[in-house]
Amino acid sequence: MGAKRGTIRKMSAAFMRNQLNMSSVQTTLLLAVLAVLLSCDSRPICYYVSGVQVSRDGQISPVGSRLLVKPNSGSYYFFFHAAALTAITHMERSPANPEEHRSLYLETKPDGRLDRTVKSDVILVGDFGTISAQRTCFYNRPVQSNYSSVTISFNSNGYPSAFEIPTVLPRATEVIPPLTSVSLIRVIRNGADYTLISADYESTGELRGLHVVSANAGNTSPAKDVFALRLGSKDPRLEKYGVSSEFDIHRYLSLHRLHLPFISAPEHSVWLIQWYDFGKLIQQQQLQAGVPISTRWLQPSTTQQEQTIGPECDSRFRQQRSMGLPTTGY
Repeated sequence: MGAKRGTIRKMSAAFMRNQLNMSSVQTTLLLAVLAVLLSCDSRPICYYVSGVQVSRDGQISPVGSRLLVKPNSGSYYFFFHAAALTAITHMERSPANPEEHRSLYLETKPDGRLDRTVKSDVILVGDFGTISAQRTCFYNRPVQSNYSSVTISFNSNGYPSAFEIPTVLPRATEVIPPLTSVSLIRVIRNGADYTLISADYESTGELRGLHVVSANAGNTSPAKDVFALRLGSKDPRLEKYGVSSEFDIHRYLSLHRLHLPFISAPEHSVWLIQWYDFGKLIQQQQLQAGVPISTRWLQPSTTQQEQTIGPECDSRFRQQRSMGLPTTGY
């Protein structure tokens, strides 16, 4: 029993390191799960399997032998059971990305029904930390109160396995899906310290959310300004961080120039992220004086499970958009 509990502690610690990129609410929830793990008895509440099965009604079931030791090759799924949820982490190794990385995070309700998925793709890494594109989908919840969303996430370096590296395409795809939202990223540097700012806009130009953190030596601190906005609302912090309350995407696509509010900063960089079909295709542009100086097209992977559950996620995104509900910034 003591040896097994030691193994569980090691597994729990590794799992928590991989989840440090999540929001404070998610981290609090995972800490509660960890407390359950450390007091668990002989029941197999955490284990590795080689596959999962998704039923038509959204039930997620493990496939294969349940192992207490992490596989050292191929892909696997780590199940982490708690009273309120089951967390499932899909870890993969592939020819394009041979390092172990998380391709998808899933949560189910206690009865095994799918509740939420999170996909995180790295966009930028530097002394300012790791900046990722995050796509969150909800299932089996009211769409009016639980928004599926694409947004920018700021995280500390040192946890590469918690993220996927998207495929960099040589050029835009032949058929480009509809543009569904845009995100503005400003990285302000003052000596060794950084301020990271992201603003998420709907395709219609309305600002939905602002996220601001500090960073030093690749480590981000807890968010100091995070807020969602109702359409048409103003906030004095927008001027402070050099963020517009509206984004005229059609003007930008026509003129290829973005007018940014002035901020007094020793040194800063600006990126524009364009989300197509709610994150299935991403265009990343670095701006200088409001003009793009570099462009990358990024293609997140689609796992086998996403092929099954993707249509429901897509349907919820479209429904949110038709109802005027947020699709970004959450």
